[in-house]
Amino acid sequence: MKENYSIYALVCPKTNKIRYIGVTRNKNINKRLHGHVVEFESELKYKWIKSLIENNLMPSIVVLDVFDNKGDALDQEKHLIIYYNYLGFNLFNKVHNGYKKVGAKKLIKKSSSFRFA
Repeated sequence: MKENYSIYALVCPKTNKIRYIGVTRNKNINKRLHGHVVEFESELKYKWIKSLIENNLMPSIVVLDVFDNKGDALDQEKHLIIYYNYLGFNLFNKVHNGYKKVGAKKLIKKSSSFRFA
């Protein structure tokens, strides 16, 4: 049985904007959300989630895309992080491979397999 890999976004309940993009193979996407609530991966993301919880709020988790191949899912995750950073979203993700806005423009123009969520 093949595993599926979901690309997901954590969305701020105050602004309805994406703040984090990730990949998981969890069948239950809410388990991944719980993981973000209890893990300490990034100090800024942790502080953001903690501040939401203190105000009786939680980020929502939204599936953006699903792949049956881990490599394709990771590639698409990278593209989406670069794209949303390019659009000015304040993501907690680090920019991959040093891509800034100029790198994102080149990547978007070059990539024929780039799929927007």
